[in-house]
Amino acid sequence: MGMLLYAGTDDEVQPDNDYQISGNTISVKTLDLDCDFTDIAKKLDAIAAGGASPGKRTVSASDKM
Repeated sequence: MGMLLYAGTDDEVQPDNDYQISGNTISVKTLDLDCDFTDIAKKLDAIAAGGASPGKRTVSASDKM
């Protein structure tokens, strides 16, 4: 399993998905850093526990992201 963790922005769309690529799970998550560290720590714990995954997508080598 791998993960890409991005800092949150003001953009309307924020990355938050899991992908299956060649049998490996790759998670792409966004973390809002504009809050109290206690909240950031809770969000990081939820991400690490796998509790922040709305969907999973299978991607083949021929797919374009």
